[in-house]
Amino acid sequence: YQKYSEWLVINTSKDTTITRRTAGAEAWLAWCEDNSCDPIHTTSSDVRSFIKSMQLDELADTTICSRFASVSKFFYYLKTDPDRPDD
Repeated sequence: YQKYSEWLVINTSKDTTITRRTAGAEAWLAWCEDNSCDPIHTTSSDVRSFIKSMQLDELADTTICSRFASVSKFFYYLKTDPDRPDD
């Protein structure tokens, strides 16, 4: 997660975007921990469950979209990180 945060700072120009993406990734990691889910080796069903939990928590649509974008960006980082071994 720390390397992802550093990558965001390098690859994102707006501080507000960095803050939102970091918060979204933190929410994803917390949800995964609470649901005994490996945040790196997940399925689309896991992501749908994450979204559904946010809906049940009655989060604003903009918050849900932002967190979903954060998860997407997190997976993009994992996929393109040259220092990360292939799974």
